[in-house]
Parts: sequence; structure tokens; C-alpha cells
Amino acid sequence: MAEAPSRTPTYVAAALVAAALVVAAITGFTEGSIAGALIALVAVIPAGVGMWKGMQEKTQTGLGLALLVFLIALGTAGVLLVLKIVDWIR
Repeated sequence: MAEAPSRTPTYVAAALVAAALVVAAITGFTEGSIAGALIALVAVIPAGVGMWKGMQEKTQTGLGLALLVFLIALGTAGVLLVLKIVDWIR
């Protein structure tokens, strides 16, 4: 059974969030990571495209999955950036 092409941007966004977490793990989670935060912010773009494509479907599964990845990407970027700012202040 083939995957729907409308989910491809969502999977790309999820892969970018995973890459952001890998970058943050390499530099250390407690120090935060500006590069990881930027990669996670870039993931918002394909997640937004995935949400738009999900709205075009008859079911809301694609929209829900893209929205989840969108929120995870924003949260990851925010946490990594705040941790970096806290590390600078310390």
C-alpha cells in the first residue's frame, strides 16, 4: 500500500526535527544549540505545507499529523534556543 504524497512534507519536517535533536545531542542538550534551533525552525516550513495539503484531504489525519510535527518543531526550536540563552547567562 503506497503512502499518500500529501504526507511527504510532514515526513520531511519530522526528519528535520530529528536532525535538530541529533545536532543538539552532539553539542550537549544542557548547553542548547543555535544550529539545532535553526534546523527545527526550518522544519516548520514543510510542516506548514503538510498542514495545507492535509486540509485538502477528505480525512483529517494528514492535517493532524502535520500539526503535531509543526508544534513539535516549534517547541524543539524554542527549548534549544532558551537553553542556549541560559547557558550564555551562566
